[in-house]
Amino acid sequence: MGNGPRKRKTKWSTPLFFKRCKIKANERISLLCPNEKISFAILKANSPSCGVGEIYDGTFSKVLKKGDGVFAAFLRQKNIKLFTEYNINQIKKYICTTPNHSNTS
Repeated sequence: MGNGPRKRKTKWSTPLFFKRCKIKANERISLLCPNEKISFAILKANSPSCGVGEIYDGTFSKVLKKGDGVFAAFLRQKNIKLFTEYNINQIKKYICTTPNHSNTS
C-alpha cells in the first residue's frame, strides 16, 4: 500500500490549531503572571507546544522537525530566553551572569 509508514494528519498539525494555541498561551501568561517580568523559561524538550529548536511533528511517529513549539515561539516573541531540561549548565550560567538573577540577599 505504499512506501513506508503512513503519516496521520491530526489536529496537532494544522495551522488553525497552532493559532488557537498561541492565543491561549497569551491568555494564560497574562492570567498567571500579569505583573511579572519573565526573563527566561525552562520548557519540555521536543514538545509540539514547548519544544525549543526541535519538536515532534505532531503525527505521533516520533519524527522530529526543526522549529519551536507554539508556546515556545510565543515566549521567544516576548524576548524570553528559552531552555529545556537538557540545558542545565547553560541555565546555571545564565542565572549567574544575568544581573537580575544574582543573589542579593
